[in-house]
Amino acid sequence: MVLSQKGREYKQAVAEYVSANNVPKFGDSKLKITMILQPRDKRKIDLDNRIKCVLDSLQEAGVFNDDFQVDDLHIMRGQQVPGGRILVTIEAIE
Repeated sequence: MVLSQKGREYKQAVAEYVSANNVPKFGDSKLKITMILQPRDKRKIDLDNRIKCVLDSLQEAGVFNDDFQVDDLHIMRGQQVPGGRILVTIEAIE
C-alpha cells in the first residue's frame, strides 16, 4: 500500500509529538484506548475512518508494539475546535 503525502506527514507529526512529550511506551501490554475527535468544522465525518490511521501512527511511533493489543476501544465526537484535533488516552489493561 502506498501512503499519501498527507498520511506520511501525519505519521511524522505523531512521531514528533510522542518523542517531544515523553509519551509512555506500553510494549506488548493489552490496551484500553479512548479517542475524542474534535472536528475542525461542521462537515460530516465518519468516526470509524479516523481510527486506523491514529492506531497505525502510534504503533509506528513506538507507543505500543501492535494495534492487535487494543482490547477496549472507545471513540467519541467532541466539540469543534479550530484546526481540529484528536485527544487520545491509552491505559494498560492488567
